Amino acid sequence: MLETRVGPTAREWDVAAPPGVLYGLIADTVRWPLFLTSPVHVEFLEPPGGGPAEGEGPGRTGEWLRMWEATGGGRVRSWSAVRHLDAARRRVEFRRAPGDGARPGGDTWTVDPLGARHSKLTLLRDGPAAAPEATGLRHPAERWERLDDLVLSFEESVRVDGPAAAVYDVLHRAADWPRLIPHVVAADLTERTPGVQLLTLRTRDPDGRTRTTESVRICSPATGRIVHKQTVPSGLIASHTCEWSVRSAGRGTTVTARHRVLLHEERIEAVLGAGTDTAAARRRVRDTLGRESAALLHLARRQADGEGRAGPGTARTAARTSGNRTAPDTVDQAGPAERAARLEALLGDPFDAANPHGHLALLRADDRREVPGATEALLTEERLATEFVPRELGGRLTDLEGLARVMRPVFRRDIGLAYGFGITSLFAATAVWTAGDDRQREETARLMLDGGRVSIVHRDLAHANAILRDEMSARPAAGGFVLRGRKHVVINADRADAFVVYARTAPPAGPRSHSVLLVPDRPGEEMLRRLPRVETAGMRGARFAGLEPSGRTVPGDALVGALGDGISLSLRTFQVSHSLIPGTAVASVDSVLRQAVRAATEERAAGMPARRWHGVLAGVFADLLACDSMAVTGLRALSLVPRSAYLLGAAVKYTVPDLLREDLEELATVLGARGYERGPLYGSFQKTVRDLAVAGLGHAGTAACQAVLVPRLRTLARGTWLRTEEPPDALFRPGAPLPPFDHRGLSVTGTDDLLTATVAGAASRLGARRSAGPVHAALADLAAALLDELRLLRTECAEMPPHDAATPVDPRSLALVDRYALVLAAGAGLGVHEAAAGDGSFTGDPSWAVLALSRIVRRLGRPVPELPPGVTGAVLAEVLDRYRSGRSLDLYGTALAG
Repeated sequence: MLETRVGPTAREWDVAAPPGVLYGLIADTVRWPLFLTSPVHVEFLEPPGGGPAEGEGPGRTGEWLRMWEATGGGRVRSWSAVRHLDAARRRVEFRRAPGDGARPGGDTWTVDPLGARHSKLTLLRDGPAAAPEATGLRHPAERWERLDDLVLSFEESVRVDGPAAAVYDVLHRAADWPRLIPHVVAADLTERTPGVQLLTLRTRDPDGRTRTTESVRICSPATGRIVHKQTVPSGLIASHTCEWSVRSAGRGTTVTARHRVLLHEERIEAVLGAGTDTAAARRRVRDTLGRESAALLHLARRQADGEGRAGPGTARTAARTSGNRTAPDTVDQAGPAERAARLEALLGDPFDAANPHGHLALLRADDRREVPGATEALLTEERLATEFVPRELGGRLTDLEGLARVMRPVFRRDIGLAYGFGITSLFAATAVWTAGDDRQREETARLMLDGGRVSIVHRDLAHANAILRDEMSARPAAGGFVLRGRKHVVINADRADAFVVYARTAPPAGPRSHSVLLVPDRPGEEMLRRLPRVETAGMRGARFAGLEPSGRTVPGDALVGALGDGISLSLRTFQVSHSLIPGTAVASVDSVLRQAVRAATEERAAGMPARRWHGVLAGVFADLLACDSMAVTGLRALSLVPRSAYLLGAAVKYTVPDLLREDLEELATVLGARGYERGPLYGSFQKTVRDLAVAGLGHAGTAACQAVLVPRLRTLARGTWLRTEEPPDALFRPGAPLPPFDHRGLSVTGTDDLLTATVAGAASRLGARRSAGPVHAALADLAAALLDELRLLRTECAEMPPHDAATPVDPRSLALVDRYALVLAAGAGLGVHEAAAGDGSFTGDPSWAVLALSRIVRRLGRPVPELPPGVTGAVLAEVLDRYRSGRSLDLYGTALAG
């Protein structure tokens, strides 16, 4: 680096780095403490009065910031400045704010290209310095090709049941650590200025060697943060900054340590031995700091929870048994969003290795093929089964969208847990809620409200997997029915308290061949005998086993509905699972997308993923929103337009699971080798892939939906498509109030096709708004392409021969169903986007709709023009923002525990 003095107020340097790299480092002021010696911490401030910074204008961004600097001799000063960024001219200007005890002054840094890999850095100084000497950035800038390898970023987090103030106190009183933390040998803490601490720590490594570090800590009790920087690092570390964040979360506290490290490249071989590479140094530093950070996190937990408690699960139990638990009636009266938030907080950070309800604990239970007992106990204590019982029968169930939202925290962690704990009880009990008499409904409700389970015994289906293969028959006998046959795979067969059995009651195949029996399982009066447990490839912790009749007569009043109602009742009630399974499974892929974002951004400069992953992360996020739009629309239809929900529900179940599986395959490319790890951060990925296949029932689920859709394509094409009125706007407003869902109103007679009408209406409206900009024009073009696809489908389906149940379905019909279901998915996305347009939410932004529809149109085999500039970037920015702020990657964007 060559320095030239141009005059008393100007200096120039030749830096061996590309101009974009050098400008980026100067503009990224928040990371200066990692690269420069004197800065300890930098944070942005709200402009005085909430207005823009002085001098802000086109191409020129102004921001207020505050910087703390170590000035030597144990002294720290802080000052404020206005920073202006001019990216077009690669210019950064700092103007010292008045009132900092110094004369006003300013620095202007300009970067000019001297070639592809060299730059000229110019400093113009007006009065006293307004920023540290940015020339110290030359060292990382000139190592720009290796910088990603030398910078390490990671975080540790733990859930605490104690109050935030108690947690913060543990972190703040570092002088007490030697008697509380085994690896801390000595601590010297001074606080000459309130909120600014100087800390010298002597720690012992596992090999017995001791290290001494010196740090400056900036403490802010009001915000629950402590930031610190090692001013005298040691070993492999050239610079280390960390922020401790303590925040209330639900009824507890989440404490997080975010570390940033710059490796001392020249010391790697001296410390670790000749030939050691940067990767080994990163592992050593990560392990050392992670171990020390975890020790402090767990100290905070012990001190805040109270000594002697075994962890967050035990602490929660103690709190509830001591009377601190929210009263049941209070929880029951809360809305779905509040109940979901409560459950999310209670389950805690899924990525916390010490959390008994986190990914690691659930994965280990799955490896052992065991039910995760601690988490099931928590869900039982929270009376989660109450969510499956209608409100009029004493439960919390008022609408299915709300139920899906409450269940997402469980699905986000473990699909097998969600099924095994009891959502399958809902699938079984829905037949009782729909067609049962008052006694059956009341007894089933009481059983479930008391924590009991109901399991479903399916009838045999063509193309069946193990869950749907085989069936039982019921022969009328004196006083009731005699069951025969055997079912080899039934979830919760060994621990259910009642069974809803779809039994064959008439020999020939036909619409009246099956009936539904509600079979109780009373001790000493078992009517079904349990067979040995069956091991499955997915949901390995769930309890699957076989059943066979015990020979006892099932009483006649076990019949649900009328004799022969089984197939009709299954078609009516399966609408619930058709939309509910995709509406909850979205949360499991949401969790994997968060893992992929972590993998793509950790240890990356500025926390930005490599460019090759931008399209994957943004595309999968857009897919998730489209899948969620379709699932939520199907769930809301059951309350708003129940007689038109039948075909939509089948299309949801047919389409969404396949799209989610495609998304998992894309995310696997981002995760790479991390996808095979077994730890708390990425270990759940392989489990999710296995479990999702079982949740969707694989080809069996697909075939069942095809059986609903194929026979109706010809009728829809000839009488409904492009003729039906558009559905109500409320259908596309997630979270908006709904009328109560009435199980008895489930119907299979509706012929309206709601979402094709939405495609046609949206295409017309969007075409009129093409002039609003290139993104709106692209959305209009995509909607027009979908409308063209629908018109072509109408022509092709209208020419289909009448459906004959005795004739095998030809491949052409299946291809038409594929295309039709994708058009409906696009219609749901268009509906949700249009309903939110102008409300300031991200779903109202056309960028995600353009990206989602472009992927759907491509799946349809139609040409897709190049996306307008900024579309992928806008969607990616939302993904990263939600990841960093801990919000879900679905339509709701709700706060998460980890």
